[in-house]
Amino acid sequence: MIADELRSSGLSVVEAVNADEALTVLRSSAPVDLFIYRRPNARLYDGLALAALVRKTHPELKIIIASSHWPVGPSRDIADAFFIKRTTP
Repeated sequence: MIADELRSSGLSVVEAVNADEALTVLRSSAPVDLFIYRRPNARLYDGLALAALVRKTHPELKIIIASSHWPVGPSRDIADAFFIKRTTP
């Protein structure tokens, strides 16, 4: 839904289905300005570990995390913004 909204605003969007694909995009020559993901994300990285890696390797990127849980402690410093997803009972 977020990708569709960004596209409808005229932005170019690359979607990755898991952390491995996201890292492949980041390692490519494709220009990336914003990294949005929902956690948990993949087999090799949980969402916060992936965000920490992206922050370390691409400090210029803005990072947005969508999660059903508000992060606490140092993990809050990894992202530029958080979206709290509501879960249905």
